[in-house]
Amino acid sequence: MQDLVLLPDEVALLKRSALQGGLCGTHGGLSEEAAFEFFCEQGLAELRANGLRLTSWGRQVARELTEDGNVGVVRLRPSTLAAFRGG
Repeated sequence: MQDLVLLPDEVALLKRSALQGGLCGTHGGLSEEAAFEFFCEQGLAELRANGLRLTSWGRQVARELTEDGNVGVVRLRPSTLAAFRGG
């Protein structure tokens, strides 16, 4: 597993999603669309009938970002990611 690098817009979207109960919602523009696609590719979110929803792992990552007050570019190490996934 490699580091997960999140750009400032991605960090903000994940934090907002955590505060909204995990619902990412629908695409609001090209930046959000690219971020949502990235989240799905990384396993942080999945497409549902009502929009994108964070996976349990995505909720853990978002909660960590919120609790730590992270802003800007964030790099999550493989050991941290493995702990979020339970292994």
